[in-house]
Amino acid sequence: MRKHLDILEELGLAYFQRCDRLTEAPTRYLERLAESDLLFCDFDDQQSADEFARICELIGRYSVAAGIVWAMHNQQWNMLREIAPTVSREVRAGGQLIASVTSRHRGSFVDALVPASSGYHLRREAPVCSYRYQAGEFLVAVPHKTELKTEDWLVLVPASDVQKPGEKNVLGVARSTLSGAVSINCTVAAHRVLGPLSSIHSKVFVPLAHLGWMSVYIGGLGGVLDRLRVLMRDGKLGDRKEDRLFRSRVSNAVAQYHVGMALVRECARVCFTGVPLRSVMLNVLKTEASVAASKGASALSDALGLRYSLTVGDPLGLETYCRDVRGAALMVHNDLFYEHLFDQWYTKMAGLADD
Repeated sequence: MRKHLDILEELGLAYFQRCDRLTEAPTRYLERLAESDLLFCDFDDQQSADEFARICELIGRYSVAAGIVWAMHNQQWNMLREIAPTVSREVRAGGQLIASVTSRHRGSFVDALVPASSGYHLRREAPVCSYRYQAGEFLVAVPHKTELKTEDWLVLVPASDVQKPGEKNVLGVARSTLSGAVSINCTVAAHRVLGPLSSIHSKVFVPLAHLGWMSVYIGGLGGVLDRLRVLMRDGKLGDRKEDRLFRSRVSNAVAQYHVGMALVRECARVCFTGVPLRSVMLNVLKTEASVAASKGASALSDALGLRYSLTVGDPLGLETYCRDVRGAALMVHNDLFYEHLFDQWYTKMAGLADD
């Protein structure tokens, strides 16, 4: 943790704000992580889950985008460790970022993995892939037909075989992730076709995705609150500390931060606990953390006004966070998830007391 904090303090908030403003990747930050052997974090037990969450939360305090990159990279890394230990050691030795290719165009029938004379032929189109210009390897989920069924398999593809068409960033939030489309049409060696995603989906893919994602966003809220406290103590906000409405709104944001951190700790616990319907619980925790992050950002925006919530490069980082937290709000309004949750409750969860 101390080494991570040293690098973040060395670069400072202004560095990450500049990357966001120019839609540039935090390249220097990623280089410093690699130089300090901090790119990779093994996820094996409750202690490592807690450490992973703490690091994600810390990075999020400076940059949601940088936190997402580190969290997603380590999701891919731990999936690779689990499903292909030998290949993972080669990737670790190379010290490169691993990107995730899981998004799909609606109704696409192009994606496929089929046997070829020298391995497998892979065809894959994805609308959104983060840090696609910085990654050295891409862990790709693609439909593959075996004798028994068709399901997603994982394939490791080098960056040289991945095309990056389209805009620099298609999301409008977390801009320095440079999220956008990728296109893959290549032959892959057999040893890089790793196996079915289902074999590690619930053990690694889901827990790391939810825990990392929510830790980063709640950390972003904590970072804004930390910087606000410093400004107030330095007397740069006048006598607003005595304004009852201001105090109430800031207190609301502080409360949402504590709610979010409690959800993060519970998520880390659930990751390595044999609770019934674990994936449903993790989804619920992530969704409620999204609610807390969005409410916290809204309360701070109301407390501080447009000067901070709309001014690019503000000393609190609130403008960037208010924009980035819209990515968290996607889960708040995910009606399909809530519909699925209702079905789970109605058909399965009635018997939980007996489990």
